Amino acid sequence: MSESPKQTGKSVAKSVLYGFSTWVFPLVLSFIATPIIVGSLGNEDYGIYVLVLGFIGYSFNLNFVRSVTKEIAESRVSGNEQRMGDVVSAALLLNVPMGLLGAAILVFAAEWLVRDALLVSPENQEQTIFAFYIASGILFLTMMIQFVNAILQGMHRFDLFSRLFNLNTALLLTGNAILAWFGYGLNTLLLWNLGVLTVVVAIGAFICKSLLPPFRLNLSLQNSELRNVLVFSAGIIGYQILSNGLLLFERGWLMRRLGPEEVTFYVVPLTLAIYIHSFIASLLLVVFPLTSEISGDTKRLERLYSRATRMTVFLVFFILASVLVEGREFLSAWLGSEFSNSSWHLLSIHAATFSIVAIQVVTWQMMEGLGRTTYNFLVFIVCLVIGLTLMVTLTPEYGSTGVAIARLTGFGTIFLSVFVVEKMVFGSVMAGFWLRTAGGFGVAALIAGASEYGLLMILPGGWLALVASTFAGIAVYLAFLLLTGAVTKDEREYVRSLISR
Repeated sequence: MSESPKQTGKSVAKSVLYGFSTWVFPLVLSFIATPIIVGSLGNEDYGIYVLVLGFIGYSFNLNFVRSVTKEIAESRVSGNEQRMGDVVSAALLLNVPMGLLGAAILVFAAEWLVRDALLVSPENQEQTIFAFYIASGILFLTMMIQFVNAILQGMHRFDLFSRLFNLNTALLLTGNAILAWFGYGLNTLLLWNLGVLTVVVAIGAFICKSLLPPFRLNLSLQNSELRNVLVFSAGIIGYQILSNGLLLFERGWLMRRLGPEEVTFYVVPLTLAIYIHSFIASLLLVVFPLTSEISGDTKRLERLYSRATRMTVFLVFFILASVLVEGREFLSAWLGSEFSNSSWHLLSIHAATFSIVAIQVVTWQMMEGLGRTTYNFLVFIVCLVIGLTLMVTLTPEYGSTGVAIARLTGFGTIFLSVFVVEKMVFGSVMAGFWLRTAGGFGVAALIAGASEYGLLMILPGGWLALVASTFAGIAVYLAFLLLTGAVTKDEREYVRSLISR
């Protein structure tokens, strides 16, 4: 057990930095590994590879672990260790069967998915079916590692969470890159993933057991404990099922209509854009358990919301401006001009999509921390209906670009929910806050983007030009914000404290 549940500014800052490491470390490794894997597998096999991993990436979220984080965070404040153990037991009793069911469904549906739903070419069908068989085991183990992560986050042990996460990432990506380099196929890479996850889950289980002395599987739980976990998780699982459905439809639609090569051109920029969202989410991991701890204090909630949102907008506006200006040159330097010409416009659209999603991460996390998961589910239903409708409508004329625009429009509706949350939680829409925040950071991002564009026009292309323009953009962005006073003194002190630690 942690000695004290109280979260000081210093401990929160450390949690933010540990969360950040779970973004930057995978990003660096992916940057190195992706060209090797794409080059070795080829565009078609890589399209199948990311398709299979995409199933796992969404399906593992269909679990009950978020309730564990929430209840552990609240139990740390109240000191109720017995409840902590009961909630962990209840979630585990629900999560293991869910994982086994998901794995079984993937095994039995593999042939139908490959031959009828995705229309994989006949020469690739057998290896793709076997890939889904392997993926069923990866799916179950990934759900188990999410359970471990939920316990560590609820206890604010972001140090252990980040180390375990980064160990898993390092083993997966370096192993995949080495295997691809020596010419092994996609199923060998997936088998490596299965082996790595087996080891990491075992390590994580041992760590959690040592942190939670009361944690013993309780098979005689009262129905109320199981009901509490189910009620809280219903909204989360609901929108995660919808997310999975969107993924299946999007990838399957592209595969059927445009072929696996077009899936690669679509998914690589999509993956890069998702890093914007995952970057912000990594910094804001602490918001969910903190919200659960201070749910009864509206003033502290508003202070947490304002600070987290301004930090998010500060980062997202600059990142989006840089991607829009430098995206084409980046893809060309990274994967070649042919790939860049086919994907740079998709990168721009996806970057806009996940910038919008990243900005609303704070309200999404807060609503879950407050136990209002049904609200997020309802918001995602609106997003899904709009997105799917436009995908079907726009694809015949605009191809993969139409699919990307449909995703942007659908997810754009999620941002509007931010204002509804402000009204629900704080009593009014914070219009003045948004005018100041978006106005100050928006103008700074435009000026920074213009400076990056100017340098790219002057310098010869390649990595040197990208590095120079990015650093120039950062300097211009920060200088403008400091000179205009758009960044407050408290915010400057907070950033300085993060850097010093």
